[in-house]
Amino acid sequence: MIKNLDKYWEAIVNMMDDDIRECVADELAPCTNEEFLKRYLELDPEFQDVLDSEF
Repeated sequence: MIKNLDKYWEAIVNMMDDDIRECVADELAPCTNEEFLKRYLELDPEFQDVLDSEF
């Protein structure tokens, strides 16, 4: 998981696919950023490549 996730959260969210992000929000909110990201990555595993290259 990304160190200082909360620090980068806004940037991470902006890189997410809107439809998947909204689906996760509908499913989990309220939740922690870490819980949200774990679920998002289950639905969009390729996003891990984005995280690895940017953070």
